[in-house]
Amino acid sequence: MLVIRIESLKNPNIYRVVQVNDQLTFFDFDTIISTAFMIEEENEIIFYSVRLKGKENDQFIPLYENDFSTYDSLEETVDDWFVELGDEMKYVNEAGIQLKLTLENMLEIEGLEDSIIEGKGDLFSRRKNIEIDKLNKILQHERELDELLFEDVANSFAQFLPPDYLTLFQVADELKKMKPWNYFENGDIVAIQLGGMKFFVSVMGAGGQEYGLMMYDEEIGYHSLEKIITGAQLNEDFTVELSALTVNYLDRDELEKDDYELIKEQGLTFRGKKNWISFRTYDPGLFPAHPDFEDVEVMIDLIKAMISITTMRMNGWAYPSVAINEFPFFEVRDDGEMELLGIIQMERLENTTIEIEINDLEIMKVKKKPKSALQAEFDCLYLPFPVSEQGERPIYPLINVIVDHSTGAVLANEVIPFPKHTFVQQQLFWKVLKEMPSLPSKIYVTKETHHILKPLAKLVGIELVVSELSKIKDLKEMLYINPPF
Repeated sequence: MLVIRIESLKNPNIYRVVQVNDQLTFFDFDTIISTAFMIEEENEIIFYSVRLKGKENDQFIPLYENDFSTYDSLEETVDDWFVELGDEMKYVNEAGIQLKLTLENMLEIEGLEDSIIEGKGDLFSRRKNIEIDKLNKILQHERELDELLFEDVANSFAQFLPPDYLTLFQVADELKKMKPWNYFENGDIVAIQLGGMKFFVSVMGAGGQEYGLMMYDEEIGYHSLEKIITGAQLNEDFTVELSALTVNYLDRDELEKDDYELIKEQGLTFRGKKNWISFRTYDPGLFPAHPDFEDVEVMIDLIKAMISITTMRMNGWAYPSVAINEFPFFEVRDDGEMELLGIIQMERLENTTIEIEINDLEIMKVKKKPKSALQAEFDCLYLPFPVSEQGERPIYPLINVIVDHSTGAVLANEVIPFPKHTFVQQQLFWKVLKEMPSLPSKIYVTKETHHILKPLAKLVGIELVVSELSKIKDLKEMLYINPPF
């Protein structure tokens, strides 16, 4: 960490002392300076080097323009320009603000965040005292905004980058040769920390039928995994609701045409039974597809992790005895090695809170509606036919429907192009309740949706009953024959 004093050239009594990571770029250094002095964003900012390694220097780093300089603010780091105590730079912006930056100390400490540690005075008023804690909170907020912006930009670029399918095939082939299904049962699921996300990986093949990997992220995919490991009865929409990344080892005649073409595009070929490789991305409400750039990067890292874990298993590590929501927990370290952290316990998803925003006035209006003798069935279900715009990935439209439990008459329905997440189901259920002239005495729902809608039903005093929804089942069979589009 470097400790740098930043003072006004016009009035040295106005200053800030900051501690920054020595790998901080000048582009990010400007964020710290502008926050420390509450300087509004300017288009033209230049850092001039005055003293470097104890000697006079006259190089400069423009913040945004690099046409006339060999130095780039996105690449130059502070440790290249503040090397010895007393090294000095000057900061100038288009509004005429000039600051002197001097290296005061070098700390042999790692893991500290960039921060403002001391200061006095204000560039724009006569105020002498400043609130260091408040400035650091603003700096933290700016840092979070920058990270989100960087993530958005990276994701935008990723859409146009070609996925590294060749490496993905190579690591998948390496894992296949290890035959991990000889060392893992179908229920032996491992949790892997990869960056800021946990993934749950299952090896297929112990039963001698399907071979490969299933990979679920903790945010959405774990919901799919929990249904499987708890033995829940899977409905007809399960594959459409699935959120997972998959590797499948297949026979040649099991490959789809686009899988074979993808293999040929990489200049590869495979021979033998269950030796051909197929990859899929499953997202709720979307037609399965080849993984995109970001998914391919994740899959490469997870398959490499499974190669390491399989090696550990071959060398004597035994899969532990765990409960259905517990998993051996591994982390991919910065050096790429695997570390077993212990056992992780995941929360069950049985109890769902209200995820939509509703106000007290809406609740009062719905509760005041008269109760009728009507008994109804409600469900959100995917239509069985994927649809797509030209060039877009096909989606399975979601329909929410409420029907008379006795007659099967459709009371309300709506088709929307959204996946069936908890938020969406609650939103659609609440919309139905608001639009109905009176409230049913009972609403029949599936076991799966009962815990999702129960908090809302309880809020307005409606009884939910778990049922097979025979009338909605009849409606769905009719939709197979006559889709509403």
